[in-house]
Amino acid sequence: LAAATNNEDFENYLITLNTQLVEVQGFLHESHSEQMVSGEAHKQLDERVRQDVTTISKAVKDSRDLGELKMSVSSQLAGIVRVMDDFKRGEEERDGRLQERYDALMLHVAEMEEETGRVKAHMEEERLKARTDALTGLPNRAAYDDHLDKEFERWARYQQGFSVAIGDLDFFKRINDTYGHLAGDKVLRLISRVLTKNLRGSDFVARFGGEEFVILMPSTQAEEGAKAIEKLRESISKSPFNFHGQPVTITMSFGVTETRQSDTKDALFDRADAALYKAKQEGRNRVCIG
Repeated sequence: LAAATNNEDFENYLITLNTQLVEVQGFLHESHSEQMVSGEAHKQLDERVRQDVTTISKAVKDSRDLGELKMSVSSQLAGIVRVMDDFKRGEEERDGRLQERYDALMLHVAEMEEETGRVKAHMEEERLKARTDALTGLPNRAAYDDHLDKEFERWARYQQGFSVAIGDLDFFKRINDTYGHLAGDKVLRLISRVLTKNLRGSDFVARFGGEEFVILMPSTQAEEGAKAIEKLRESISKSPFNFHGQPVTITMSFGVTETRQSDTKDALFDRADAALYKAKQEGRNRVCIG
């Protein structure tokens, strides 16, 4: 539903953008037309003034009476003034029309820029939602896949290896069966806060699915990563979880591994997953390296 709404918003934005572009095109076309009209008006003004000046020159040349000459010249000059006034009025009207269209266009452009910002922010919000786990607020599996791709690219380019840790809550089904699914959801949210609080700023943690979490630790070898995860495991086991006033012990098991030569993303994950399985087999609430 969110994706459909996002697509609809984007389609509406494109329709609005197309309308604005049509208006821009219309303004440019009108400006060109007005320029052509103005050019023709200049041409007519030039011809008219030249004709009047020629007429005046002829009248001066042919005149034998000073009073007659004065009247003729005055009449022609008055005609030139009228032509100039008409031309000026026409130019002012054309400038006014263009200015009105320009002002309207600038207003639409400002509205378009505002709409662009709104759509961009909305799309970014939807993109983040699509990569965020609704229950815990942590990045989800899709976000993990994207982040893993970036880590692999960095590893291939700079040869900076990294470690992966997979954590799984111990006896989570028992919590749901004993206290209910709302209690299970509360545990997942609390665990998410503990994970976020106790990891480095450069580390990346996501809810992989169910009660399973995955952690990426850049520029970290498996031994170093396992020590950090061990501290994290202790913090979880010591966290004061309570349901209806009853203390409940929550623990997690972890599997940790680091990148190896010619590794693939699947091979890396499978190795960490196998180490997690080993931790479960050895009694849970522990960290194993794969």
